[in-house]
Amino acid sequence: MTTSRLGTFATLTVVVPVVILAAACGAHTRDADAAGPACRQFESLSGNVSFGDVAAQPTTPSLAPNQPEQGPPPTPPLPSLNSVNFGQTDTGDTVVFNLDGSGSVGWSARFVQTPLRYGTDAPIQISGSCVVQMDLTGVESNHELPLKQSTTRDTSAVVALVSCPSRSAIAQTFIGTRSGSPTVTVESSSERPTITVTVAS
Repeated sequence: MTTSRLGTFATLTVVVPVVILAAACGAHTRDADAAGPACRQFESLSGNVSFGDVAAQPTTPSLAPNQPEQGPPPTPPLPSLNSVNFGQTDTGDTVVFNLDGSGSVGWSARFVQTPLRYGTDAPIQISGSCVVQMDLTGVESNHELPLKQSTTRDTSAVVALVSCPSRSAIAQTFIGTRSGSPTVTVESSSERPTITVTVAS
């Protein structure tokens, strides 16, 4: 288990109720007026989580020569992002990234003024006073279509969530917050491979 705090960012591991996402990545900038005052956070965090048979994921090429009748060894599959789930706990709203396979997945979390999808100049349509961009690296997502979730509760710390399919082994999720100065905690677990983002107002 690891813990980090950003501006009010941090890292731990929790078990949370889960809700399945549905819908799409848009091509507009965020709508801050839909949630509250402008964002006053600018920090960023990063880390990684290793799980499964990490030895099956070599980080350096083998120095042993190949036999004449053999080609190069097959490349092990990347870990997979099985789902991105939104839930609520007593400490805040949670976004849980459920991972599978073996290897090491890097993550970074940062507040962004203009949320852009990796590899494009197209902004993401998302509501929120602040937008937290969560990037997972070295992973392939299991969903081929963008997913979107919005909340209607006045007490919700998260007002919107957009999760885009992986591109070049990078999976992005954007989290719109109600508060302009939220507390964001990032938590990872190797035993039950997950990365959990908790947002509290």
